[in-house]
Amino acid sequence: MTFKKYSFLILFFVVACTPKMPMQTTKTKLANTCLQQLKPNIQSVIYNTQVNVVGNHLSGLLLVKKMGNDTTRILFTSETGIKFFDFQLTNSDFKVMFCIKKLNKKVVTTQLQKVFRLILMNYGNIHNYEPLTTDSLRTFRLVNGKEFVTYTAFNDCSQLKHIETSSNKNKPKISINLDGTKNGIADVILYNIITFILIFR
Repeated sequence: MTFKKYSFLILFFVVACTPKMPMQTTKTKLANTCLQQLKPNIQSVIYNTQVNVVGNHLSGLLLVKKMGNDTTRILFTSETGIKFFDFQLTNSDFKVMFCIKKLNKKVVTTQLQKVFRLILMNYGNIHNYEPLTTDSLRTFRLVNGKEFVTYTAFNDCSQLKHIETSSNKNKPKISINLDGTKNGIADVILYNIITFILIFR
């Protein structure tokens, strides 16, 4: 009888002192794994592109090319080779190498930088996105000051469907839809002023 009592006390003490693993560890691991899997693995890709901005309609070819290290070059030209803009994007910097006068406005280039960073999943640290799972979709959210950045994917992390930024009052600011994603590269990307259609992989 005495032995049973002590056994129970020892067992209770071991259970009571076992530390609980914080939920955030599991959530962060889930976010990192899924978002890393969805991140576009772009070496060189060409999109047929339509741009409607500041009252101008431009169409042509958009080349997105990894230049090495963390540098990506984004070049938009007409089908006859006339250059519209040429951007260089790194994890910490954005350079306008060239931009036609109609588009070379701070508000336009800043917005385009943000859109490309979101598409390339180069907006904030992936490790800081918090996963929010639903029945059929998986959502990952980053709080960036007064702004929310949200990535939405299928529950199995096979395809990214939507990217959105919104104010802290849930008012959408940027909304991007993606379709036909394979290896992180979408066939079609729709933003309210830009349409990208992949020509070939």
